[in-house]
Amino acid sequence: MHRFLNQQCLPVKLAQYSFLGLMLMLTSAGPTAAQRYKTDPTSPDYRDSRKLKSIKRTKKDVASGKQPLSGNQADLEKYLVEYFFPSMTDPKMAGKLADMRFELTRDLAIATGDAHQFFVSTIYKQCRTHLSSKYAPAVRYNCALLLGDLNESEANATNGTPPVPFQPALKDLAKLLGSAKTDDATLVASLIGIRRHALLSGPKDAPKSLYREPKIQGYLISKLGRLASNGKAPAGRDASAHQWMRRTAVEALGYLRSPGKGGIVAKLMMKVANQKESPIDLRCAAVEALARLDLSGSGVTGAAVAETAGQVVYAACQWELDLIREQLDEAGGIRGGGTVRRPQPIGVGVGGEEENGRNGRKPKEFVADDPETVPFRRRLIHALLVVRTALMGDTQAGIPGIKKLEGAEPKSDKVVDIIDKVIAKAESGQGTMETLRNSIGVARQKVRELISTVPTSPMNYEA
Repeated sequence: MHRFLNQQCLPVKLAQYSFLGLMLMLTSAGPTAAQRYKTDPTSPDYRDSRKLKSIKRTKKDVASGKQPLSGNQADLEKYLVEYFFPSMTDPKMAGKLADMRFELTRDLAIATGDAHQFFVSTIYKQCRTHLSSKYAPAVRYNCALLLGDLNESEANATNGTPPVPFQPALKDLAKLLGSAKTDDATLVASLIGIRRHALLSGPKDAPKSLYREPKIQGYLISKLGRLASNGKAPAGRDASAHQWMRRTAVEALGYLRSPGKGGIVAKLMMKVANQKESPIDLRCAAVEALARLDLSGSGVTGAAVAETAGQVVYAACQWELDLIREQLDEAGGIRGGGTVRRPQPIGVGVGGEEENGRNGRKPKEFVADDPETVPFRRRLIHALLVVRTALMGDTQAGIPGIKKLEGAEPKSDKVVDIIDKVIAKAESGQGTMETLRNSIGVARQKVRELISTVPTSPMNYEA
């Protein structure tokens, strides 16, 4: 089931983050692209390749427990402070920064006790130093990603214990989010880290975190909310990248699981979910966020959320119908010709960690009657699955389910029934572009009969 979903492993998602950061660095560089950024000199002690290999081997052995930290700490600190991080500022190393970051995260993942504490503390201090605007955007981006990846304790695969994020880093990430001076690449990295903190700190049984402290929680709600609600990209920012940022902000707010003071988060999610000019995947994310929130006392009713979910399903069907119509028009009505040139919503089929975990089935190879229908099927299945999960709930993913809200039924059940039938048809792989269009059209009409108003076509989405 759900074989059209493009599930992705961690390396693929990390590569996407790196690519998006690079894209933002290029598109937002502007007149400062040629400016000279600070480079730190590396210690001459490591010019000897044998000595460099030796300290790297020691670092790995201390992390894995083969060697003790005592007796090696001073040498390791000297290596990290005087060689490793200064090397990151060398323009010649720009293409290797991601590999250098992965090297440290691999060490952290296996380190325990005093060794883990040493590595986290040292890396944290160095990352904060290299967030300065004096350094190149690529350096700041990778250091911000490292901050978001730091843990107070690592995941334990044996007993299934998740990692506990390093709490001091959240304050630094929040500052990056709220500063007007933060470049877009570093902003992307801070959003990834904040979302991770929210995901791992949101559940009620999670350890106490700064994310739950009223002061920082209010600050994050304000900054994330402003980004999530801003449908227009600022000057110089790629529109698709802006929509990705909005979606990440929406996801982080959902993981918080708090409706906010006066229901501000819940009302904001309703606003985003009903923004007809926004990408379908962003609106779906807002519906899922609503399903995560405690809506009691927020002023948002179960009936209103169920209605919004139906509106988003209608819009998703309409979106695919418009794209199919354009495909057929470009082909002159002949199946199999032409391609859709209209930009697609960024993020479709590229979910967050919890999304891939929830729908985590290994994709199966399939053969559709018309291969050109596959992208349309995949997009629609992904969007409808997100809404379905929001409606029905998923305990493992921390989603109680909209149908449990007072007033949500019977509309929520009827929308789910329509979704299930559409997904079954889409997954079958049977039929041509025309028959797919007809089946989606039938589903759209059934949803139309459930909702109170007809949404306008989402094709005015600008990306």
